[in-house]
Amino acid sequence: MTEHTEIEKKQDVLEMLVDIPKDSESSPDIKASGTEDKTFTNAPPLENALEASQVSGNSTTSSISHAISEVVVSENKEVKDETVLPSISVLRINKAEKQIQQASAVPLTFREKVSSLRFPNAMQNHVYKYDFSIDILSNGNNQLDILAVGIEPASCGITAKIEEGMVKLFGIPKEKGVIKFWVEYGTSEKNENFKRLKEFSTEFTIFPDPKALWKNLPVDESAPYQTPNEAKDGLYGISGKNILLASKRGRSHAHEGKFRDDSFSFSWISEFGWLIVAVSDGAGSAEYSRKGSEIACESFVSELKNKLSSADTNQKIDSLDKRNQEMALERLLFSTAHQAALKIKDIANENQEPVKKYSATFLGYIAKKFEDEWLVVSVGIGDGAIALLDMKNNIHLLNEPDGGEYVGQTRFLTTPEVWQDTCKRTFSVRVHDFQCVFAMTDGVSDPMFETDNNLKNSQKWVEFWNNLKNSEEYPIHFCNHEEQTQEELLSWLDFWSKGNHDDRTLVVFY
Repeated sequence: MTEHTEIEKKQDVLEMLVDIPKDSESSPDIKASGTEDKTFTNAPPLENALEASQVSGNSTTSSISHAISEVVVSENKEVKDETVLPSISVLRINKAEKQIQQASAVPLTFREKVSSLRFPNAMQNHVYKYDFSIDILSNGNNQLDILAVGIEPASCGITAKIEEGMVKLFGIPKEKGVIKFWVEYGTSEKNENFKRLKEFSTEFTIFPDPKALWKNLPVDESAPYQTPNEAKDGLYGISGKNILLASKRGRSHAHEGKFRDDSFSFSWISEFGWLIVAVSDGAGSAEYSRKGSEIACESFVSELKNKLSSADTNQKIDSLDKRNQEMALERLLFSTAHQAALKIKDIANENQEPVKKYSATFLGYIAKKFEDEWLVVSVGIGDGAIALLDMKNNIHLLNEPDGGEYVGQTRFLTTPEVWQDTCKRTFSVRVHDFQCVFAMTDGVSDPMFETDNNLKNSQKWVEFWNNLKNSEEYPIHFCNHEEQTQEELLSWLDFWSKGNHDDRTLVVFY
């Protein structure tokens, strides 16, 4: 057997013990030449190798290599260049493993313990909390006193304290940057040699709040069709239910000083018990879409209010059976939405502008409580969602979102082909009672549901409803019949969702 073969055998044993691939950079440097292999024949004692490894910061692989080397050398004291290396038995391998285990059991110094601590990173303006047992530091060392803990810099907004055997980090960081945890300690023998020492952990980071990176620029006050950056409304006591409406300029619009393009409108006809709701989302690429969405909502609500306030109209509706009632009301909503589209075209023509500049989606519905049930009828063009969540947590989706050839595409109220199919645009549902009817633009439906399939998932809507009722960051007290609830819904629309920063409008009838 040649020396080259012996070296290959040593390498095989090493790889078997530490599972190092042959091409790994961390493998020991085993020579394949005809010279003596110094790695094995001149290896230092195991404890010296470990000490050197700890001081220099070498990996455990170095210590393992020396451990195996000592076993090989101790079992083959007379090995020379030309000597055939006997096979290393399983017993010797076990002996090497045992020494390796003993080496890894060497206790860490206190400095090493503190420096090895790892903390989750924090985020600016978000609550931070992290606890760990003080035993991690002391590890049963009765000669060690933990005197104090803290964070540096102290002004970062996170503090640390010791409480009931736990080290607790908590606070709301106000500044972004790099911070460290520190421990002040000493020995329990407080003689003239007693010293207070301080050790630091590795750094961890307070990341900037993504919200703080978004600008909130004012709109051009000289531009036509001025509209406020946000709007809210509400009404209580609608056949035993309430309605909240809120709309907010999206971060992407605020960052560029653009207008809010969403609109909403509603009306309650108390004499005949009809609720009328409209929501519209102006196309972001259309210069005057904010006006298009406003016309769509106001026209739809105004026209239906005139028709449903008529005693003759209500008498005719009441005389129909349920299915014919639904069909008649669906046709009424469809034609009223079409009238709104024609009004948008009229405004565009009056101003000698292309109709595309006023492009907007549209969602509208009416609701009324009859003797023992509620009837909700809807019409929808474009994206967004209208849905009813019944008392059994079943969802009734009341529109079919329009998708285009590409992601983010949709159809608008002024798109000619949308008026060719009444069945696809109108929906009806009757229920004994319901928890909520929702109407929202895609600024809410996209981040909350993500896909059209999720819009059909009842559990997703239950989760959404619970989110509204139980939000920790933006709680909405639906039980309160006050204007404050409208403000709470408006605040909720400021929720953070990565990549979703469009205008947001939500109507909640509950």
